[in-house]
Amino acid sequence: MLNRYSLNFDDQVWRNIRITFRKTGSTSIWYRFIKSLVTYFSGTLIDISNYVYSQIFLEHCNYASLKKAGRGYRLYPKPGETVETFRKRIQLKRRLLSLPPSTALIKSIFSIYCDCDAVITKTKLMTNVFTIGVTPIGVGKIVSSNYLRFSYSVLLPDLTGQEIDRDYIKKVIDEFNPNNEAFIYENRPLGLWQW
Repeated sequence: MLNRYSLNFDDQVWRNIRITFRKTGSTSIWYRFIKSLVTYFSGTLIDISNYVYSQIFLEHCNYASLKKAGRGYRLYPKPGETVETFRKRIQLKRRLLSLPPSTALIKSIFSIYCDCDAVITKTKLMTNVFTIGVTPIGVGKIVSSNYLRFSYSVLLPDLTGQEIDRDYIKKVIDEFNPNNEAFIYENRPLGLWQW
């Protein structure tokens, strides 16, 4: 995130407060009370301000500034890539960093980068399942988290006419969703086509 705003309590708040409060000194209850209130609210407000500023910046900056912003996320422009495509890749990376690995993450990758709505089915793949007991309710099973994985089947509309870097999208899915498998299909007129 582009951190533009910060707060220094002594320089920006305490120096500009009423003289009657300032005369009490920095060990007074007024100083501690006002500082605790400002610190509490400023943490949230500064984060929001920085986020809004960086969103506006990414939408309206020139190509040189966009390349500097992309370096912060280890993204570099590809040869022949347009400014809009590079901007979309930066926005994708920023959005993915805030999401946990899930179906929503994969859906957001396709909605941001391919501009389409993906239909995703999730299947649990378990190996080395141990039975821990049989009861009238059912069989109790346990599995180590080392052996639990998910398989995602992604169905996309026909994207034949669009220029999409399919290898990059698969790499992003693998990067943010490790240890899971994703099978991506396009619904083309002649049938399903796997990436």
